[in-house]
Amino acid sequence: MKDIIAKYKKHTFFQNSAIIVTSLAIALGINMYVLDGNIGKYLKSSVVDIHGVEQTADIYGRVSEDRSRIILWVQRPTYATKSLSLSLVYDTENVSIDSMASVSPGTTLSSISNEPGITTLLLEFSSPTDISGETDLVELTVSKDPSITGNLNIINANFTDQSGETYLFSTSGILF
Repeated sequence: MKDIIAKYKKHTFFQNSAIIVTSLAIALGINMYVLDGNIGKYLKSSVVDIHGVEQTADIYGRVSEDRSRIILWVQRPTYATKSLSLSLVYDTENVSIDSMASVSPGTTLSSISNEPGITTLLLEFSSPTDISGETDLVELTVSKDPSITGNLNIINANFTDQSGETYLFSTSGILF
């Protein structure tokens, strides 16, 4: 009876070892394929791994020399634009938006502040307007503690053309 149990334990040990070794080989193979293969250029395990990949956005913020004004500008042209909206997210303990004004002529700027630190801007054009690339849209007057780096993120940006179609913009954050 002891021989049968010993033989069974030996058989189970080799079978389990084979499953473990095969599993490790498959896991290493998938890891090398995903992180070091062609797909690794697009899928990385952290943000730190994407050095050298140039990120571009459609809407940027430019900070003035005295760091009291931020100009939001659009990089790519839009055609027959009826309205443009975007949301700003910031830390209310470090940054406050004192005022905002439209830089584009013939526009109405509306601000909706839903929650502290989240402000949605709606820029409405009086008639369908073509916006050329690298055009200033909105000027923000901000205040912050000069010893702390401020962060303002532009999110949920889109524009609507005269036919009612809505198109998304890619956005960027601003450190100042």
